Amino acid sequence: MEEKASNAMLVAIVAVVAIVGLVMLYSGGLSSGDAGITGQAHTGVACADSDGGSMPNVAGAVHVGETWTADVCYTLSSIYEGTCSGGVMRRTVVPCDVGKTCASETITAFGRSLIAQRCAPVASPEICDNIDNDRNGVVDNGCDDDNDNYCDSGMAKAVGKTVTTCTATPAANIRGDDCNDNNANIRPGAVEICGNGIDEDCNGADLACPLPGVPETICDNIDNDADGLIDEGCDDDNDNFCDAAIRVIGYPTTCTFGGEDCNDNNAAINRGAVDDSCDGVDQNCDGGDGYQGREFCDGRDDNCDGVIDGTPSVPSICPTCTDSDGGNIPLIGGIVVQTDRMLDGSIRRNESVDTCFSSEYLYEFSCRSIFGGSQAYTNVQNCYGMGLRCVSAGSGAYCG
Repeated sequence: MEEKASNAMLVAIVAVVAIVGLVMLYSGGLSSGDAGITGQAHTGVACADSDGGSMPNVAGAVHVGETWTADVCYTLSSIYEGTCSGGVMRRTVVPCDVGKTCASETITAFGRSLIAQRCAPVASPEICDNIDNDRNGVVDNGCDDDNDNYCDSGMAKAVGKTVTTCTATPAANIRGDDCNDNNANIRPGAVEICGNGIDEDCNGADLACPLPGVPETICDNIDNDADGLIDEGCDDDNDNFCDAAIRVIGYPTTCTFGGEDCNDNNAAINRGAVDDSCDGVDQNCDGGDGYQGREFCDGRDDNCDGVIDGTPSVPSICPTCTDSDGGNIPLIGGIVVQTDRMLDGSIRRNESVDTCFSSEYLYEFSCRSIFGGSQAYTNVQNCYGMGLRCVSAGSGAYCG
């Protein structure tokens, strides 16, 4: 009887051990400390892997018979990855790639929501660059909270990249340019309201309000005297030159040619006018009638001093010219000398020697008359067309 009782007890112990072994097999060897990643599943499944294999970058779970088991962190830099092999679950430690760490996420597998773990990029502070840097599931969060299409000036931005969240911010910026990302009415290019202490257009300062009654003394595209008119009085004769008595900043719309209009009541008088009539009127606003300090050899009294093509001290400023070969004669080499007389009485002498342009062409210098004098000019002679070649010589090249 004692022997039969001992045999019965032995059979019972073996049965318990067998049951425990099966439980350990189906649960992948996990202990009670794995609660939350192991649980009951549908029956009749040999082995199924939700992520399709050993994929440490994908959070997954394995379904075996009566249980499911999720991938878990082995260390901060490796995953205890579950896979199926021959209908049986296998667990393998797989290291994470450089720059990645073990992280949890919620997945849906085998008809239920599970918490699984995978190798994921290490989170970093969010910047505006079309990437979810902080790994919170939202791309460029914080870059444009007021939805005005400008990036927050408090956020760093990828250089050379147009950010989808805020495309109005230039790609070249290294930071956003919206100085108040909680108010869509405050951004670059917004309408600035003077004197309210708010920098609506994000240019660095509030706009100062003009003082009523103060005369418009600056031409700058601004209503400085707050009378509802911009740059009134800057160009009364509408010749596109601003009144010389009013300060001009840049090239305002009222007078895009700038300032220095010495008579803003006459459109024919401005810095760009022709002043050659010697009528006692300074048409070109250079300080006197005619062209002050200038005289040209043009048959006119340009500076209105009473002398045509000269001054009282220099009777003629027209050049004189001599040609050693007597004219435009390509068969003879020559030298042309032009003498210029300056307004200060000095003389400038220039020599031009007939020169071969190539073996076929000749630069022939000659003199021609102008008003009260003569000046040098050049012709290109085709020696080849004459059946000749261009020959260089000390006294000047020629066709020979």
